[in-house]
Amino acid sequence: MKKQVSVVLSVLLFTVVLMGCTSTMTPTEFITGETKEYIIPEIGIESTAFLGETLIREGKTVTQDKINLYKSFGTQHFTTYHSAGNYTLIGKKGDSNIYQFDTMFHNGWTFIHPQLIEDANGIVYRKTLTGQPELKNTDYKKEQVIKDDSEAYEQSLIYTGAESNILKFTYREFVNDMARPAFTIDATYDYSKDNVIRFKGALLEVLTFDNQSITYKLISGFKN
Repeated sequence: MKKQVSVVLSVLLFTVVLMGCTSTMTPTEFITGETKEYIIPEIGIESTAFLGETLIREGKTVTQDKINLYKSFGTQHFTTYHSAGNYTLIGKKGDSNIYQFDTMFHNGWTFIHPQLIEDANGIVYRKTLTGQPELKNTDYKKEQVIKDDSEAYEQSLIYTGAESNILKFTYREFVNDMARPAFTIDATYDYSKDNVIRFKGALLEVLTFDNQSITYKLISGFKN
């Protein structure tokens, strides 16, 4: 009797392991989205920055394909749980697109990222422990989302005032949304000698200034 129980438990455990392992798909081709760099303000346009404001800011955006699931499916800790919200396109496997939710949920065996699968015909399914139930068109919407991805690396130049003809600035580099002290630099420029500010590849023409604001034209950014 004990042996039979042991065998049954072993079979059940093996089945659960298989179910847990097949509840997500691993892409054979990863997709990270379209990245674009930006610069603020626009080059050649007269701009004004006040004390403590940024004169030049460079960063990047990423455009990603997503599926917005309107309602939740399943039960946490019992079945594969698909939360309502955005599922990001992370890659492809064969002719299928794989969309994945950022947050992990428990499926009764382990924590996984819920996934939605889109086949070559544009039909969308929920990836579950037991298969791929098809979603109704009214349950979701495909869309593109543009988000600021500058937390990885960002450069900025800040106006910190003036004393007579001496203009003061602070340059900062951000990595992972944290200002690194080694890359925060204070600089001064003598306006009576030159009205073009040059710093780290960036060029800007100073038009007017006082201790509260500065009006300028950006000639080129840090990356030229």
